[in-house]
Amino acid sequence: MPTTELLVQPDRAFLNHESPPTSSPAASYFQTSCDVFEQATRSNVLSDCHYRIGGCSLRLRFASESLLPLVIPALAHLQIEPSAQPDLTICLGDLAALDANLKFPGDGEDDEPEGALWRHEDARFFMLAQKETDSLSLLDAVGKIAFYWTRDAARLPWYENSFPLRHLLAHFFRRHDRHMVHAAAVGDENGAVLIVGRGGSGKSTATLACAMNGLFYLGDDYTLASIEPEPRVWSLYSSAKMNADSLNWFPRLKSSVHHSGGVNEKSSLFLNGAREVSFAESRPIRAVLWPRITGRAETRLTPASPMTLLLALAPSSILQTPGGGDSVLRALGRLVKSVPTCILEAGNDPAQIASAIKKFLSR
Repeated sequence: MPTTELLVQPDRAFLNHESPPTSSPAASYFQTSCDVFEQATRSNVLSDCHYRIGGCSLRLRFASESLLPLVIPALAHLQIEPSAQPDLTICLGDLAALDANLKFPGDGEDDEPEGALWRHEDARFFMLAQKETDSLSLLDAVGKIAFYWTRDAARLPWYENSFPLRHLLAHFFRRHDRHMVHAAAVGDENGAVLIVGRGGSGKSTATLACAMNGLFYLGDDYTLASIEPEPRVWSLYSSAKMNADSLNWFPRLKSSVHHSGGVNEKSSLFLNGAREVSFAESRPIRAVLWPRITGRAETRLTPASPMTLLLALAPSSILQTPGGGDSVLRALGRLVKSVPTCILEAGNDPAQIASAIKKFLSR
């Protein structure tokens, strides 16, 4: 769906409200979020969940039970014991379930374009309001606290629970030199490969072929990548997407489907419950691969130019994480110049796809 990004300006309705000592347009929205969350949870028991993601400890505080099944499954493989001082606390609330009100940027504007995004970012605050999901994300980098609000969890698009909090996490990790990339990753004890490509390229098929044949799974649609001190990939979500034909390759994964796709729509899976799949939190990146399904039995890797792989990786990574374009492009440009870049000519035997990548990683 097309999006239009709109700069958030100060809202006169909030100018007299007590706010953090900053002139940021996001400050008043943030202070109001604090007040609404505190009021909403005064008589409610909070559910706290802790995760280690991208080398950072995160605490998620749920003000409403309705959001738990929409967030927990995709992150379950990274859950840890409670941390006394998390690197970030994210407070989540469903306004409909809490019977609470909170003004979002763009409210009351009748001429807003379809798919509009209202975004603000400065040295301290990040704010993103999305019309498509009717949600608001806020981050205070100084206070190490964030908010995610939905007006009604029951009306969120089904795909949101495959990669929850995507924009909020992308911005937080960008401040920690980890970039959310539109790429899959699998690996072993020697390292990992990033598998890139737009829909239909065979990325998910190659990734699950490896995960079902002895390689660690780090992600399908979105992963985190850092460049220094060495290129490294970090797991983010346990979800994967596959069309019906590709899913037939892996019949044992059909019980992991949580949304069945239609004729022209991929099915969505959570792999944290699949006994055949083992996860890794992080691995050094040893190569970037672009798959092409050949229909032959044999699978092989052939060298490709760094620019070829950058063009396969960068556009979708930039478009799907608003605000990070320049930094993401620079990081990915350095990545493809620092590791081998190859075409993965994937055959029709899943075990051979995994074998070819294992052989490469063992060099």
